[in-house]
Amino acid sequence: MLDKLKNNKTVLILIIIMLSSSLWLLTSGMPYAHDIEFHYDRLIGLTNTIKSGDLLALIHNTFYGYGYATGLFYSNFYFYIPAFLCILGLSYITSFKILYILINILTTLSIFWCLKSITKDKKISIIGTVLYMFSNYRLVDIYPRGAIGEMLAFMIIPIIILGLYEIVYRNYKKWYLFTIGFVLLLLCHLISTFLIGIFVFIFLMCNYKKLFEDKNRVKYLIISGLVGLLLGLFFLAPIIEQKLYGNINIFEGESFFLPQDNIVNIKEFLIPTDFFNKYLGFSLVLLLPIRYFIKKKDVTNKDILKFADIFFILGIISWLSTTIIFPWKLIGSLIGFIQFPWRLLIVATSLLTVSNVIYLKLLTSEKVKKYAYIVVILFSSVELIAYSVQYGIRKIQYDSFPDNVIGTGEYLIYGTDISNFDNASYIITSNNPNLELSYDKNGTSMEITYENNNMADTYIDIPLFNYLGYESTGAEIVNGDNNLIRLLLTKESGVIKVKYAGTNIQKISYIISCITLAGLIIYIIVEKRRK
Repeated sequence: MLDKLKNNKTVLILIIIMLSSSLWLLTSGMPYAHDIEFHYDRLIGLTNTIKSGDLLALIHNTFYGYGYATGLFYSNFYFYIPAFLCILGLSYITSFKILYILINILTTLSIFWCLKSITKDKKISIIGTVLYMFSNYRLVDIYPRGAIGEMLAFMIIPIIILGLYEIVYRNYKKWYLFTIGFVLLLLCHLISTFLIGIFVFIFLMCNYKKLFEDKNRVKYLIISGLVGLLLGLFFLAPIIEQKLYGNINIFEGESFFLPQDNIVNIKEFLIPTDFFNKYLGFSLVLLLPIRYFIKKKDVTNKDILKFADIFFILGIISWLSTTIIFPWKLIGSLIGFIQFPWRLLIVATSLLTVSNVIYLKLLTSEKVKKYAYIVVILFSSVELIAYSVQYGIRKIQYDSFPDNVIGTGEYLIYGTDISNFDNASYIITSNNPNLELSYDKNGTSMEITYENNNMADTYIDIPLFNYLGYESTGAEIVNGDNNLIRLLLTKESGVIKVKYAGTNIQKISYIISCITLAGLIIYIIVEKRRK
């Protein structure tokens, strides 16, 4: 009976954490945030494209109907939920809020599961969940930034951490946790995947002796990496193909934001000037000294202490790397795609949360534990309330969003001038003034009927951007003015059908990933039944 009450108490506390994370959404509209318009347009584009019959939706039916390659470079995976809710009749804003709520719920569960699995302590894991859920940078991502990619990354990183712990220190046959986590992170946010990947590599180098003590750990680590690569190939291969083809702004154009121009100055690093400051957070900073109170000779599980110590050091390094201390001026141009060094706070927050929770588990001093509990509960509550009041419950609320928002246009074909694009510009043009044209459009597909072609070199430019993967029947596709699809006409009259069919590399990568996913599911089922 007592165990049941304890379990119910744990569930109740987790529910309170989830509700506290989402109460600010109980407003009439959607509170303003920096990136919210871009993500909202992702939702509109995905919904419209699914409605037109294209479930993969690599090219979104957005930007006045010209099509924008959001789904190719920024995975649709997590946005299918709100998109289908919109198709079922819910408003875009309501569907968007449901996505936020689901992210908060799943983040609560993932970090609690990770910490409880590692520490075997529910109470400390709940404290760690509060610390993580209401950490300053996560609140910055939610409230002022509206950075859904990073919010999703916070949800997935605990799975990667647990998988890493299993492979290196515990049951390496649970290698699939690491694989699944990294693929899910890849589908959240490419930049976060890159940053986490760097620190995972350093962590593995710090544990090379432990890995080679049992060659099975190395074997399963390699298996984990190969399976993850094949599983994520459906998303990676098309991006690599576009990179090799080299005609997209994100690969060819200069970044609007360079890391060396966005470092955190030392003054704000130590004393934040406002709530939007890219700061680690009072709770995590005030917990840093607790490592001093742990004596190695008193710890029986040396592996878990080593795990925490490496995470602690890497967390401090990632925190310091947001400042001028790190040589951004030397290497910023090489990894300019990360744009903002303070994105490393997602790494610092995750690593320092896990390390400090493990330290709490290993502490023998009840006074220090009480200090830690008070710090976490007090400052987490203060920051949550402050952000909720300042950003969540505010006068600037969206009741609707502007359409056709494409951010900085990083997924446009390089050289495209969009200064005069609007609904009125959506027309078919031709070099033959005598050509008679009509067309039907469904999403990013078009059917064009033409007559009276009395010229040998007639062409028409249709209002679709010429991304790799478009196919046509009845005319050859070439690049037209302003990177639109140009169709070369060879007959006096005819019907031309144009649609985004994808490239061979895209199709093959999807097949490989689907086969890998089926194999992984079978392996996990067999492994669990065998146990």
